[in-house]
Amino acid sequence: MALKRIEYNMNREVEFFSDSSKQTYLQDRYIIENLDRAIKEGWIKLYYHSIFRVETKKIAAFECLARWDDPNKGMIYPNVFINVLLKYHLLYKLDLFMFEQACAEVKTRFDNGLPLVPVSVNFSRQDFDHVDVISEMNRIYDKYNLSEYCDKSYLVIEITEQDIEAGKETFKEQLVKIKENNYGLWLDDFGSGYSAISSFSQYEFDLMKFDMELVKNLNDKRGVNHILLEEMVILARKLGIHTLIEGAETQEQFDFIKQIGCELVQGYYFTKPEPLDEILDRVKKTGFIRTCEPTEEREAFTQKWFE
Repeated sequence: MALKRIEYNMNREVEFFSDSSKQTYLQDRYIIENLDRAIKEGWIKLYYHSIFRVETKKIAAFECLARWDDPNKGMIYPNVFINVLLKYHLLYKLDLFMFEQACAEVKTRFDNGLPLVPVSVNFSRQDFDHVDVISEMNRIYDKYNLSEYCDKSYLVIEITEQDIEAGKETFKEQLVKIKENNYGLWLDDFGSGYSAISSFSQYEFDLMKFDMELVKNLNDKRGVNHILLEEMVILARKLGIHTLIEGAETQEQFDFIKQIGCELVQGYYFTKPEPLDEILDRVKKTGFIRTCEPTEEREAFTQKWFE
């Protein structure tokens, strides 16, 4: 176990086995062995994180996030279980579950008078190696008769910049099929690594999502991130790609995002992620429903962006 920890680290020659190493191993095993049960018994839940239109401060979309509240271990944080599932090539089970939950809850949201806005689900490059993702998405869409409530463009797949750059030809073909099947396609975490502008000539992204670290460090190193974000928003508009900056936590950051003309914003400055049952409970108790933009308004903003 100690050797495995430094197997690919050429800067380390010695690793001592420790109790923390043992605990990490046991934690990994627990996650792997209990993933199916956690999905089946509802330990893993879908949380909605609102995405706001900068100009109106109305909710324009939701991102679906996984939260694992374990009856034995307590809250297992996403950066823990997602990394374990990625390491052992099991992330496809979680991602397809999240997509299915998002589809299953459309009718519940509709029946309870909640406005329907697009929802995005994160997928990994690995997913496409283990299942026919497009076929599964279409099967799930049909299973819940979603054509009665929304078209496929309301369902968005987020793929990270890192996955795009590391993807092989078959993966690229699958991304093309996502668009051919009329689902949305967003580029996530843009600016977190070696950003390749050439990817925009290979794929039809609907939106690019800028990495939160860029907005957290706006004034570092002579304000380089400030300049980069402003210029990238301008470039995206010229390319016909929508823009979203995540990680907004302060009024100052929001003011900057508005100043550079970015369309959408996401962050704890506005709301924290919450599950559907909590949303419905709040609506039942208070009648308060956060304002969402209607389809006509979203289409008008889209046309305005492309002018």
